Amino acid sequence: MKSEYQIEYRTNGIPKVFEFYLFVNPLGRQCFNCERELTKTIDLISAKTDVHILCFHNQSIVTEFMNRFGIPSTDLTSRNHIYRSVYLASLAYKAASMQGKKKGRRFLMEMQSRIVGQLERFSDEFILDLAEEIGLDLQTFVDDLESDYVKHLLQKDQQIARDMNVESTPALVMFEHRLGERGVLLEGSFKAQNILSHLDFLIELDYLNDLNKPKLSLIAKRKTD
Repeated sequence: MKSEYQIEYRTNGIPKVFEFYLFVNPLGRQCFNCERELTKTIDLISAKTDVHILCFHNQSIVTEFMNRFGIPSTDLTSRNHIYRSVYLASLAYKAASMQGKKKGRRFLMEMQSRIVGQLERFSDEFILDLAEEIGLDLQTFVDDLESDYVKHLLQKDQQIARDMNVESTPALVMFEHRLGERGVLLEGSFKAQNILSHLDFLIELDYLNDLNKPKLSLIAKRKTD
């Protein structure tokens, strides 16, 4: 539900249009919380928005995940298990999204909320039960989950993350359509207020653009405190 009082973003009377790329660990607690904060932010603003939630993983992210669970980073058996689990969860989210963006988002958030702090619950059976519970066509889901096409789409998401200088999760990249490829990157756990502050920065970039100031870098990396 949209907030009764919303923040308006305009430059010279022209409404802003924002695009968000949120990169997540599909089994991560912080990422789940940040997804909710992004949803809260969108409810607070009147601007049109386009949201993309993409899974991203690498060995550094796996190491951080292991640290949160108190697992030694030198435990190769656990490392391989966690890496495979995160990869499978990412594929499952992508496969679920093939049946609609809303169903994909619901699948992701349900998966995260149920696995938080209990990685041992994650399994092939868990994925199939969840897919059936939220109303996915199960055979289509399984076919997509095992397809080369979905694997290719997931690889494209990894490349998008690298192109945007994303190195960890959660990470949020924000664009305003008048600025083209110039945007801001918010890394680490964040709240709605952090996002709003970065949107203010995007408005400032747009103002400087109107004044014909020199072009800024593709991604302005701004980290939370």
